[in-house]
Amino acid sequence: MERILVRDGYVLSMDPAIGDIARGDVLVEGSKIRAIGAQLEAPGATVIDCAGMIVMPGMVDGHKHTWQSIYRATCGDATLNGFFGEAVPATAPQMTPDDVYASNLIGAIDALNNGVTSFVDWCHITKTPEHARAALRALQDSGVRAWFAYGQSLLTWSDRTLDHPRDIEAIQVESFPGPDGLVQLAMAARGPMFADLEPTRRDFQFARELGIPISVHVDMPSYAGNDIVHLDDMGVLGPDVCLLHGNTLTDHEVDLAQAAGCTFVDSSQLDVMMGIGAPITNRLLRKGIRSGISADSIVANPTDLFWVMRALLLLERDREYRPVFDSNRQPDLAHLRARDMLEGATIRGAEAIWMGDRIGSLTPGKEADLIILDAQNINMQPLNDVATAIVLCAQVGNVDTVMVGGRIVKRAGRMVGLDVDRALRLATEARDRVYTAAGRTGYTPAWRSA
Repeated sequence: MERILVRDGYVLSMDPAIGDIARGDVLVEGSKIRAIGAQLEAPGATVIDCAGMIVMPGMVDGHKHTWQSIYRATCGDATLNGFFGEAVPATAPQMTPDDVYASNLIGAIDALNNGVTSFVDWCHITKTPEHARAALRALQDSGVRAWFAYGQSLLTWSDRTLDHPRDIEAIQVESFPGPDGLVQLAMAARGPMFADLEPTRRDFQFARELGIPISVHVDMPSYAGNDIVHLDDMGVLGPDVCLLHGNTLTDHEVDLAQAAGCTFVDSSQLDVMMGIGAPITNRLLRKGIRSGISADSIVANPTDLFWVMRALLLLERDREYRPVFDSNRQPDLAHLRARDMLEGATIRGAEAIWMGDRIGSLTPGKEADLIILDAQNINMQPLNDVATAIVLCAQVGNVDTVMVGGRIVKRAGRMVGLDVDRALRLATEARDRVYTAAGRTGYTPAWRSA
């Protein structure tokens, strides 16, 4: 069993029982964190010198459409209506399983490079079983920890009567023999926003029969609404259900979800960027709900959770301060802190995706998913409040080392054990092939592969 001693860094454990250790060590044995403290003894261990570094849990993205990675930043000026009305019909039908593999692979590597060690891959490019398997294989090849949230193909969402693809049961038998793999299976359910109530009830029942959790979009403007009321009336809410978006949720619906033990993931920055709906952050905070956070759609949003934390913090402070400004005053202390956002990217994010007992904090016995940030870079110096500096100042360039389950996948700022050049080549070729097949010059990239 390999032993790694992460030595003499600022340990930001995100575990209140451990706290922060200004000059601390983390001992990793195999895939687990064995011990945390100061000046640990570990004869024979491989030592990573972290002087001038910050050691923290790997970040968690609670909702990411990884298959969109080859379309990065193509819809930065589009709304959701434009995305679904133009971009998706033009390009998604052209994607082959190889294209999906390429997109998911580069998306998973991108997450690791960003310091995101775990995410929910909300996959609805499942035109055929082969497309689903290609997406899953890419996650497995990347070495990331992920939920493969198998959804119904978005190309069939106009038919609200369809049940969830039964192929999810076959893929569970084929690829998920137990609960200990890095990649686990979840259901990306359409829910009552996109499906009739009876198919929704059957989908949730099917997920429970398979013993897998459920991630679902709820209550966005211009859709029917009352999604949580409908789910509660059907008796299908529960702690295995993670709710996304929820821009038009009422306080009553939040109460119903909270009482049932549902979790939430906040992607308000994307909701504002693409005109999806108003931020939900404050409605959750008022109920004492600390949600996870997510990048969501790569077509119009950075996948960098440092940026997401900053954007969410800015949106909430704008909401809080605006009435004060309107009354010609200046605000006092903000109620949402930078450290709260860091919790959303780590321990709260892990709890939201049903993994709070395994990841999200540096706690002995948990999986060794951790990242090391170079705090000696000028963008973080002089280093003062560490948690605030991470949220307000850190960037992907500070991510020096990434470890998933005790395995190092990034070291000294470079990916390890992954053929990044191959992944980039496959992604570029897939992008060019899809755009050419779509015949849509409006989506032709500025630079094409040779």
